[in-house]
Amino acid sequence: MEATQIDAGEFRSGQRRDWDIAAQGWKTWWEFIYRSTAPVSERLVELAGVKEGDKVLDVAAGAGERR
Repeated sequence: MEATQIDAGEFRSGQRRDWDIAAQGWKTWWEFIYRSTAPVSERLVELAGVKEGDKVLDVAAGAGERR
């Protein structure tokens, strides 16, 4: 098998383009997504025992809900 060469600049441009397109959907549907998922997120935080002043590392674990 032969390795395929990827142009890094072209790859980055494609990624930016694709994420920019996807971001429009998030912007359009943000309010609906938040209303739909907030109760689950709040319950997960409650079950985890997270309280004010705690430090929590969030590693790509959701849509980036704002508080």
